[in-house]
Amino acid sequence: MRRKETLSLSKWCRMTPAARRAAYTSWNPYQGEGRQIVEPLARLFEKKYKRSADVVSVSQGVYHGGDWIIGVTVRVGYKSKFPETFYGIRVMKFYDGLTGELKRKLATQYNNDISRFIDGEIGAFKKCFNFLSSPGAKRWLVDFVRNVVK
Repeated sequence: MRRKETLSLSKWCRMTPAARRAAYTSWNPYQGEGRQIVEPLARLFEKKYKRSADVVSVSQGVYHGGDWIIGVTVRVGYKSKFPETFYGIRVMKFYDGLTGELKRKLATQYNNDISRFIDGEIGAFKKCFNFLSSPGAKRWLVDFVRNVVK
């Protein structure tokens, strides 16, 4: 079995996109293969793109399905765009937790919506219970089942 060549970041950056793709697809990220390239690329990406206070952090990791990614965490509402890939590694945007006034507004709206939902469900349950315990409910249910079974 041939041993895989150790790549340096400078060599990686000089490679053609096709050569990078070939090397990338040979890695098993779950075993750490490619980490020596992706970690310094994430730091390089951070130096180049972390100009705004809205960029919370830049990191690297293995995403679902075993793909290396450069993860950029930004504040909610951040509008700037990043490249989809950076020297052949996919860039993904993640959003930081909600902050301040937006968080309060959403929490208030959620609480109002959930209260209306619960009140509505309790009201519907009470109507159903009242109907099922009424004298006509048994007759209605028997007729309904007869019509369905026919």
